[in-house]
Amino acid sequence: MMRRNEKPELKQLRKLSRSNLLELLLEQAKKNELLESEIKELKIRIEEQQFFASESESIAESIRRLNSVVNRAEKVVERCKNCKKTNSFIGKLFAR
Repeated sequence: MMRRNEKPELKQLRKLSRSNLLELLLEQAKKNELLESEIKELKIRIEEQQFFASESESIAESIRRLNSVVNRAEKVVERCKNCKKTNSFIGKLFAR
């Protein structure tokens, strides 16, 4: 068989014995297992990050809602203060 345009790496592999090829195959299988393990770990980390991100969004939304309630409460308190001042003023007017 003539392989004129064959890559040099392939030529070198063809020259290796079966035992050498098996060793290379085993090395590649080990590397593959390690990479698959790393991929699983990274997927778990991504899921955790996504969970924390969604929790952060929920917390941020809760804070926004709470701030809105506090702002409304402050306005009501301010109105009550104005009402008390007005009532006090009216009371003083009629007390004379």
